[in-house]
Amino acid sequence: MIKAVGFDLGDTLIEYEGVPLNWSSYYDDALKIGFDNINRKYTNDIYKICESVLLQYNTRVNPRDVEYPAAKIFNEIAMRINCDEVEKDLLLDSFFGFFQQKSVVFQDTIDVLNQIKFRDLKIGVLTDVAYGMPAKYVRYDIQIFNEKVDSIITSAEVGYRKPNPRGFIFLANKLDVSKDEIIYVGNEEKDIIGAKNAGYKYSILINRTPIKKNFGQDFEFSTLTQLLNGVLDE
Repeated sequence: MIKAVGFDLGDTLIEYEGVPLNWSSYYDDALKIGFDNINRKYTNDIYKICESVLLQYNTRVNPRDVEYPAAKIFNEIAMRINCDEVEKDLLLDSFFGFFQQKSVVFQDTIDVLNQIKFRDLKIGVLTDVAYGMPAKYVRYDIQIFNEKVDSIITSAEVGYRKPNPRGFIFLANKLDVSKDEIIYVGNEEKDIIGAKNAGYKYSILINRTPIKKNFGQDFEFSTLTQLLNGVLDE
């Protein structure tokens, strides 16, 4: 019997409108805002230093299993460009704030979450975060439906990124359900592999593109609404 539904976040429940999965093309725009906020001159040399650190921790360029917190990443930047603690925190906040301006909830998200809650099922979110983004920024991204989510887990909290099964097991424990009582819904191969490796009842791929994808998923839907057509009743 299904008692809980776990979701990925980015490109499943929300999207960063117009922003690719690899954020590197937007580093310059985000950093410029940060340097304006700390009243520091922004030069090409400084950009190159910041870029080199960010690329090192860019999982779309350098995939990794272990997660690192944003504080570690921005501490490295701060040390290399001689920023104090206050300036570092402002740079970090400005960087993530830039991308949050582009956060949009998918049209079908709220209704589906409402329907899941109406069925008295628990809702969890397990999401990998870019550059170890702190949970408070994730909460901002989901503020419109935050009260519907029973537990939100980030890779920064777990210490590992998907498809490592640790986060999936952690989510099931937080929701107080067994692994065969929870399903997971995501849009990438790592979501499917992670859910399967953790022993979840079903792995469900949300594929909003016309291109067929085969990651070994149990079900593939083009919209979240299709979740309501029988899968949750098992």
